[in-house]
Amino acid sequence: MTAALAIPPVARGFFELLYRIQGALFETTPLPSLPPVAWLFVNIAGVLGVVWAIVRIRRPSTSLALTDAIARCFVAALIVYYVVTTPVPLVFLAFVATEVVGTGLQLGFVRAPE
Repeated sequence: MTAALAIPPVARGFFELLYRIQGALFETTPLPSLPPVAWLFVNIAGVLGVVWAIVRIRRPSTSLALTDAIARCFVAALIVYYVVTTPVPLVFLAFVATEVVGTGLQLGFVRAPE
């Protein structure tokens, strides 16, 4: 899903899909009109996410797994913060689940020092 954020027209379509799911499951929330600089940061985040995933696949290590687990906890906390304090749709809470599962998987790769 992160790769979708890296490609400008696909990123917009991905957000439109999330807002449609929000409307089907909860209440209709209009997709906000984001300024170009916001889309720039969405795309940059997508690129960084893809590059990080490639590094994790190509160079698996305990250190990177632990770093990834910590980062996923922060991402989950940020999502909860924005859903609770701003009009970010509830459907975004689904990503908290993916981050928590990802954290568990990453911690499974972290080996205790011998």
